[in-house]
Amino acid sequence: MVNALQEFASAFEWRSDGSDSALDAGCGPGDITSDILSPFLPSNYKRLVGVDISKEMIGYARETVANPKLSFEEFDLSRNLEDQKFANSEPFDHLFSFYTLMWVSDQKTCMRNFNKLLRPGGNMLLIFLGNHPVYDVYQEQSKNIKWAEYMTDVNQLISPYHSSEDPAKQLQTLLSECGFGKADIRIHNKTYHHTYESMSSIMISVNPFVDRIPAEHRQTYVDDFIQLFAKKCLVDETVMDIDRSRFVLRYQLIVAHAKKKYNFEMITDRGMTHFSVKKSFGSTDCSLFELNSQLCDNLGDIIYALRARAMHLFIPQMSVVVFDYSQLSGDWPTHTIKTTTVAHHFNKKQSCK
Repeated sequence: MVNALQEFASAFEWRSDGSDSALDAGCGPGDITSDILSPFLPSNYKRLVGVDISKEMIGYARETVANPKLSFEEFDLSRNLEDQKFANSEPFDHLFSFYTLMWVSDQKTCMRNFNKLLRPGGNMLLIFLGNHPVYDVYQEQSKNIKWAEYMTDVNQLISPYHSSEDPAKQLQTLLSECGFGKADIRIHNKTYHHTYESMSSIMISVNPFVDRIPAEHRQTYVDDFIQLFAKKCLVDETVMDIDRSRFVLRYQLIVAHAKKKYNFEMITDRGMTHFSVKKSFGSTDCSLFELNSQLCDNLGDIIYALRARAMHLFIPQMSVVVFDYSQLSGDWPTHTIKTTTVAHHFNKKQSCK
């Protein structure tokens, strides 16, 4: 994840005074939040909040992380934000989620929550598993009569992108539906060599079903799990020291950077009628100007489209103010986007037909 942060560092837009706020979604015990995310943010960042569904994890993080800028809250990513205590949180500038989304079965609710938790234009960086052989093992074990009763929710614990033919396209479609712009999605095909011992240790530690198995049958379950998993990993016969590097683990890692779209509203001098573009939903509701979500991806395209449409409609003079109404502050209708007040006056040429 450190590599991903470095890889996308230039894509983040920081506040001019450095007083950014950030959310770590799926923070676990808080060590990544404290040791990796906190140093990544500007030194004078305002706040960093870690959220997790586990009450035990949040309790541990609160006890062990000593930083006045850090706080930890319980939050279920797959439940509607409005139904949880965290709903009243002030929007964040940045959102991070590392190795968590593959555990979330309701991806759409999760992404909608992320969108609501970000300020318009806010950054989001996601890292999670796509295809992985361990998911095939889970599915196979869940069909075994010995373990079926302990694995009834197996499909909820398998990455939604495990069997996807085009995970990048699938993710982009979801992000667009949930109010995000064009994302930079990178699929990394990973290969690791393991000994039997190292592979066993790692895969058992991340298996969510082990603790469900009664103590007297647990070792049998683990043995079955490791044997099945070992069959999924090809033996690398080119390695001379086969005892040191015997199993080859291949899987997909999905890394994505996206930004929440702005909510733009056009106000014309024709009776001060409001035309809402609803960028946060990736759709439009603007019959007069006939804008579409692609044109609304940046402010320059919006202004260009408005000017062209005004001339086509023979509007002698049109004053347009474009502002982000979801973060409206100060005297209406003046507002600042990226520290620049946006107000445009277009004059139709008399010869225009």
